[in-house]
Amino acid sequence: MVGLWQLASPTGSRFGLDIDDEIDERLDPQRSTQAAARYLHLLYRRFRSWTLVAAAYNVGENRLLRAIHAGHTHDFWSLARRGLIPIETQRFVPQFLAAVVLGENLDYYHLEISEPDSPDEG
Repeated sequence: MVGLWQLASPTGSRFGLDIDDEIDERLDPQRSTQAAARYLHLLYRRFRSWTLVAAAYNVGENRLLRAIHAGHTHDFWSLARRGLIPIETQRFVPQFLAAVVLGENLDYYHLEISEPDSPDEG
């Protein structure tokens, strides 16, 4: 897993990134963001649930599909309660949702987003 979006090499290649011995576009913020957006779009079309999209992004879509099949449910919380998905994913999804809530309610939580230092300011 490499880059801002922590894309695996096969996923990056699948969504149009050049990855070889000389170049790894997973490290390019613009190209990797475009690839991640295409991947998230595909995941949403497949799962129709943002909690399942976040879970699939974390654990992999095939492993999530196996859990859904084993659990006979498309409910993330049920899959998590029954231990059908890894603990890392069980923790990742609520943390991700909490970050979304915070990001959408900066004023309410008295939060500010600061601009990152430019590379020249180091």
